[in-house]
Amino acid sequence: MCTILNENILCLFEIFKNIGIIVGIIIGLYQFTALVRTRKLEHCKIIISFFDYWHLDKQVNNLFYELEHNTFNFDLENDLGQDKEKNLDKLLEIVIKIGIIYEHKFINKADLKCFTYEINTIYNNKSIKKYLNYLSSDEYNNENKKSKLKQLDYLTTIYKIVNDKKKDCIKNEIVS
Repeated sequence: MCTILNENILCLFEIFKNIGIIVGIIIGLYQFTALVRTRKLEHCKIIISFFDYWHLDKQVNNLFYELEHNTFNFDLENDLGQDKEKNLDKLLEIVIKIGIIYEHKFINKADLKCFTYEINTIYNNKSIKKYLNYLSSDEYNNENKKSKLKQLDYLTTIYKIVNDKKKDCIKNEIVS
């Protein structure tokens, strides 16, 4: 009789052990899905924050409207050191930040595609190209002892990515 009782106790322990394993797996899966949801939310916050930079900063927003309507004109002789250059630098800093977070893999190519309109509007403006060419010139770099080539590099790289027709932002967001 004692052996039957021991076997039943061992059987109960085995059942409880298996139940514990199953509960542990369920809790682990729940924690994992919660982590994935949190990461996706943080990912969305990053992208939204860049749209906020563009559209909530009054000076950058006004400058962007000028770019959209092709009324922006940057004169190297009159606008250097003025508010127009400061606002343009602010706008280009946003592009640099996007480039940096892309470089560090916080966002991917599909995320960059969400900025296609903004990047194309900036990249295709003749005054901005003239300004960026000035920043990459020997004249500027000798005078200032530093280079702003990163602005041009990030803008060019992002422009190429957002205009790559292989992936579509909306398709990737639905799949994710």
